[in-house]
Amino acid sequence: CAAAAEVTGIRAGTPIVAGMTDGCAAQLGAGRLTPGSWNSVLGTTLLLKGVTREPLRDPYGVVYSHRAPDDVWLPGGASSTGAGAISRDVPG
Repeated sequence: CAAAAEVTGIRAGTPIVAGMTDGCAAQLGAGRLTPGSWNSVLGTTLLLKGVTREPLRDPYGVVYSHRAPDDVWLPGGASSTGAGAISRDVPG
């Protein structure tokens, strides 16, 4: 829209595309989009993500839900026990 173009300096009509977190991208790449399925990814962090029809609500904020294609949600959590911690604690 013209107002957004004026504020940002981005020419009106320029496509704007959103990305996603590495954990969500890995889950989509693994083909895990069926409600009830789960996926684990070990990278800098350790991620566990599932697929639900509704977002999961965690009163402590440990589990969070990302919106995914096909009207599903990707609830999950991350831990600092991935390769980043391993390479820090076990040099070389």
